[in-house]
Amino acid sequence: MSPFLIAVLLFMLVYFIGKILNERATKLLEPDKKLALIDAFSGMRIYTISTVVAIMVLYFINIEFNLIAPETAHTIYIICLAALLIVTNYLVYKKLKEQNFPASYIKFHIIINAVRFVGIMAFLLYLDAIQHNS
Repeated sequence: MSPFLIAVLLFMLVYFIGKILNERATKLLEPDKKLALIDAFSGMRIYTISTVVAIMVLYFINIEFNLIAPETAHTIYIICLAALLIVTNYLVYKKLKEQNFPASYIKFHIIINAVRFVGIMAFLLYLDAIQHNS
């Protein structure tokens, strides 16, 4: 199995773990809160996904063309992803609080985002290790 395929499978595994945790957390909500959840975050999802995709595309471009030193690029990408996680969690927390979601759900949602962040970081770190061993 190729190292790249292993990295993709690792990313997908963590992504699906996050999805399962998200479904479990959503099941804890009352039906009206489930609807409010969909309404509250439908617009935010596209921005978050677009940002993650943009960061990963830039990462791959740098791997392919070696535009800046890998160590510098790696640090930049980690900082960008960490900033995205912090900003996203803050905005989600703020919106969930404003709409009076249960504290247990809010905590679960932040944990889920952290799991997704770890998946993205593991993916990038693994790709970085592959590049250095090539």
